[in-house]
Amino acid sequence: MTQSLTAPAPRRLAHTRRLEIGCYRREDGLWDIEGRLVDVRPTPYALLDRPRAAGEPMHDMWLRLTVDTDGVVRRAEAVMPAGAYRHCHLVTPNYARVEGLSIGRGWNRAVREAVGGTAGCTHLRSLLAQMASAAHQAVWDEQFERLRGGDQDPGRQTIDTCYAYRSDGPLVAERYPDRYTGGVKTDAVE
Repeated sequence: MTQSLTAPAPRRLAHTRRLEIGCYRREDGLWDIEGRLVDVRPTPYALLDRPRAAGEPMHDMWLRLTVDTDGVVRRAEAVMPAGAYRHCHLVTPNYARVEGLSIGRGWNRAVREAVGGTAGCTHLRSLLAQMASAAHQAVWDEQFERLRGGDQDPGRQTIDTCYAYRSDGPLVAERYPDRYTGGVKTDAVE
């Protein structure tokens, strides 16, 4: 089923943010999760510390997390070819502080503790949240095969994290009946 938004009101483009995340399986068994955030405007502007040409990035930021299949960050690296201000790039070494953190429940809180406030960059922190979600998708099959059954089953860990995996819903009733909290179980998944 194809869906789209309703037709917009008359408007003009003022700003574009691009997020791109790639997940790569390395030959050594680890994963590289690479994220890039780019902000541009279609017209010249001078909101920040210097005038910028149309299409010149206000932000161009890269992060690479090297993680194991359990989601533990083994290495973190950040670079910032363009920042809103000329000193923004000075914060990039701080992103090594996420090394040792585990992608999963509590990730965003742990990231805020490691590189929150003046220890980090708002845009890089938001990129890390998206990268964690992409990493989860990339390693899901491998985690699932390794941990299937038992309490460590990745599917069990996602119960009550979203609408589809709600404990009283048909998906949990079908896949994890012992964790189902709803009423009468249905035969079909929505």
